[in-house]
Amino acid sequence: MKSTKHTKGIWEINPKAMLHVRCGSQTIANCSSGQSSDREEEESANAKLISAAPELLELVFQFQVTVKGTNSPIEKQIELVLQKTRTHEKDNKRTYRTLK
Repeated sequence: MKSTKHTKGIWEINPKAMLHVRCGSQTIANCSSGQSSDREEEESANAKLISAAPELLELVFQFQVTVKGTNSPIEKQIELVLQKTRTHEKDNKRTYRTLK
């Protein structure tokens, strides 16, 4: 896998707080909006997607190797998606590259 700056380890949904994603004892994300429970299904889906993010990223890296040099639309789309995972330091704060 390429070197990334995200928290290493297995990301999982906390069984005691189903809308929290953790890696060991470290909280990765809290997907609770703090609003009404009518968003619980959406919030739960968000937590599941976030918990799968490191594995999905690894698959994208593997697929990128497979299509490298093909100059295909999917190769370009993979690069655009991977750009979203990269951060750039600017004025001592984290900023995210936007795609056009």
